[in-house]
Amino acid sequence: MDTKKTRSSTSARRNSYIVLLIIIGIVLFRLFVWDVYFANSTVEQALEDYEGGPGIGMFVDKAEKYNLTIKPVEEGFKVYGVSKGLWGWNVTDELLIHHPGPDSLDVIERTFHYRSKKDVHLILMPTLINQVDQIKATRNGGDQIAFNNTVNEDTRLYYYYSEQPIGKVEYKAYSLDGQEIDVQLLK
Repeated sequence: MDTKKTRSSTSARRNSYIVLLIIIGIVLFRLFVWDVYFANSTVEQALEDYEGGPGIGMFVDKAEKYNLTIKPVEEGFKVYGVSKGLWGWNVTDELLIHHPGPDSLDVIERTFHYRSKKDVHLILMPTLINQVDQIKATRNGGDQIAFNNTVNEDTRLYYYYSEQPIGKVEYKAYSLDGQEIDVQLLK
């Protein structure tokens, strides 16, 4: 009877070692083979072959599966939507924003489409640094929109993103000396 218990406990111990070795093998394969040779394990790796210098990137969801990256390029800015999937990070949407003309204010409203039918709504406004100092916007009955911005040469790009549709927006632009600029004249 004791030999039966000893054999079964030895067999159970051997099976647990086999399961443990399989789990360790899978983890090592993922770390040293899958992530290095097959998948883009970071957003930066997914964007390596795409146009643009070092830029700014931000996650647009709490689960950190969707990223918005803005890179400066010679023509202006390149905006990338990057999604995380089974094969790692992949670019799912992109947009080129040109430098603005001397007396223009372009308002670009666009929806980026990510994996899993996730949409992110963007407002992008390229302006000349010496022309526009601040942008204020309100939507649907007075809700303020807080713009972020980034710079490339003499162009400043104001940007805003939301998971919810943006709706009707009213814009106000201000010069360096605080004077309100007539947005309708600049469009």
